[in-house]
Amino acid sequence: MVLSFGSAATPADSTHVLIVDLYVNHQRMGETFVLQDESGRFYVDESALLHWEISRPWPEPQQFSGVSYYGVHEFAGATAQLISRTMELRIFMPASLMPLRRMSMQNVDVDAQVEGYGAFMDYDLNWLNQGSISETSSYGLFRPVLFGPFGNISANVAYRDLSSSADARRLSVLELTYTRDDPERMRSLRVGDVYTTAPEMGRSLRIGGVQLATNFATRPTLITYPLPDFYGETAVPSALDIYINGRLSRSEDVQPGSFVLDNVPVMNGAGQMQVVATDALGRQQVFTQDFYLSTELLMQGLSDYSFTLGALRENFGLGNFRYGKLAGSATWRHGLSDNLTVEGHGEFTEDLAMIGSAMQYGIKAGGTVSTGLGFSDSDAGTGVRLQLGFRRLTGSMHYNIGVSGSTEDFSLVGSQQSQPKLQVVSSIGKNFYENGSLQLSVVHQGFYEKPERTIWSVDYSKRIFGSLSMSSYISYLDAQERDLSAGFRFFVSFGNNKSASANISTSRNGTGANAMIQRSMPMTSGYGYHLGIGKSDNSFVEAGGVAQNEYGVYSVDVRSNEYSGTAWQVGTRGSIAYMAGMTRASRQVEDAFAVVSVGSLEGVRVYSENIEIGRTNESGKVFVPGLRPYLSNRLRIEVDDIPLNARIGETSVDTAPFYKSGVVVNFDVQVTTNVVFRAVLPDGTPLPEGAVAIIYHTGEKFPVGMDGKLFLQGIDRSSEIEIRWSGSVCDIDVPYPSGSAVIAKLGDIVCEPRKD
Repeated sequence: MVLSFGSAATPADSTHVLIVDLYVNHQRMGETFVLQDESGRFYVDESALLHWEISRPWPEPQQFSGVSYYGVHEFAGATAQLISRTMELRIFMPASLMPLRRMSMQNVDVDAQVEGYGAFMDYDLNWLNQGSISETSSYGLFRPVLFGPFGNISANVAYRDLSSSADARRLSVLELTYTRDDPERMRSLRVGDVYTTAPEMGRSLRIGGVQLATNFATRPTLITYPLPDFYGETAVPSALDIYINGRLSRSEDVQPGSFVLDNVPVMNGAGQMQVVATDALGRQQVFTQDFYLSTELLMQGLSDYSFTLGALRENFGLGNFRYGKLAGSATWRHGLSDNLTVEGHGEFTEDLAMIGSAMQYGIKAGGTVSTGLGFSDSDAGTGVRLQLGFRRLTGSMHYNIGVSGSTEDFSLVGSQQSQPKLQVVSSIGKNFYENGSLQLSVVHQGFYEKPERTIWSVDYSKRIFGSLSMSSYISYLDAQERDLSAGFRFFVSFGNNKSASANISTSRNGTGANAMIQRSMPMTSGYGYHLGIGKSDNSFVEAGGVAQNEYGVYSVDVRSNEYSGTAWQVGTRGSIAYMAGMTRASRQVEDAFAVVSVGSLEGVRVYSENIEIGRTNESGKVFVPGLRPYLSNRLRIEVDDIPLNARIGETSVDTAPFYKSGVVVNFDVQVTTNVVFRAVLPDGTPLPEGAVAIIYHTGEKFPVGMDGKLFLQGIDRSSEIEIRWSGSVCDIDVPYPSGSAVIAKLGDIVCEPRKD
């Protein structure tokens, strides 16, 4: 449609108002108004530019009937073409004028859930008979946990009964810790037995005390190291295929304009990323970018810290709650940029203090340089430690060299040995793909109080054919007592969790060989076994079996050799848990669990990540162990197990429990009483088709069908029901059916007209 105006038109002496079917960069925008001047140039109003998100600055507008219009020809690189036959106006805007669009490649976090109070205890029990000793010894490990909105209290307790020992029975509390996680701030508060973070310049410590530390595990989808960003532009809507080292990683859709792919997940080391943009006509643009990724770095602005104060743990595993000197440790790492991460560390006891700093720098050419400097002051004197390293990883090769040295008086908290005077660790590896992979490494250590030593080693592995693979090594120890050792290992998989392996090795201590065939235990209920034979200083034969059901794992192992006779071991491991009124024996919980409730229905199958866990009990509940904390766990019920007279809400739920805790997942499944009957008036006339029945207590509405047929779902013994049609209302008394029919047939029921 064309509307012509005379002197009122400002863009030209004669301007046409057109109603066109507008396309911008091949994307249909729908019907809209545009202006066309006598020169054939087109003008669009301000609202259109805002809708298209055209980047500013814009040219000077022209006024028409009080509205600002902008000439398409005044935007650099823009074109407009009118197809008169279809009145389609096709406008092309270059990508430089379109907005910059950012698309994050990281996974979306899920909110962790806290659901009431509960407890569980993982256990591992074993009974062992050595053959040459007539008595049977037993030992076990117990890990009780109490959890709730307050956090969790956990312990590790070891028990052993060594019948042949004077100190036959012993119960040892290895750890007792209160933990409160804060996923929002990615940190944890721990009180009790804790581990300190192992810094670049020190070692991890066992301390009884208080610790506040970063805990990236509370945000497992967060990638802490810097990932590459990819910049590109496209003038039309396109599909992006993202390839990492030639393999399709993921696909995205992008609108016209410049785009940035933030934090693209790639493999560690050097590589190449290609983005193929394909428009609706099949035309392709290919963008290529090289990258180098180092997991040693922190992304810019991210910090990792740990602050601990308490007393050093002593005689771990031998005594309960034995602590020594006052000790403290503090470590802080920060990503100053995507290429530079700095670290500071300090630790002390009553008679020793140590402070150090370190740096990791990612060079653009590919590789990571690390440096560190530390000072200690103790009764032995003041010491210094210096270290320097370089690492580079590509798709087919890797290089690594690290050099560190300490003065004789340099000391670390909790260390009973002096630090090496000089230590050099270097390795180089090459992947020959179908021809296997080769690695060479050298480790040299020089000491102040004992002779130096050097270890040279060569490792080679190759897939021979099919599922048969081979690995081998040669190692030479150059020390006071020299040793040359070598070995071969063959491995083949037969499928269905079955495999076989054979090993042969030799050193100054002798030559040994063994072979084994085994079946791995499946993730669900099932069994596995292994059979082996070998010879080193004496010949041996061994066999074992393991079985798993929903209550636990059970194992038996037997080994016989010519010197010590026959030994056997029997073991079981599992868990006992309580939450939401349910006590359950199950496989080990490990990190988290769920109690799933499906109304009061018994026998409904429940799946975790599409793996069947079990069926609901007589209370409609089932226990689901082994959930992943702070990650989405998909729980699903089997719809085929739900009776036809049940109303179902969601059939699958995503849940993310806290670490060492449980959640309650309720599926909205309600068994209803359903009836079908013929609704009639007192004179026997069926109610008209289209009338609506309303159940008062639920508000649900049901339509009346042909010949007065009416289906009602969810009635109870006191349901009040009315039927409305064409201004008329009647009340009906539906008798509650007896029996267990899914849909009870009630025959004819009279609906009494309501009197005004």
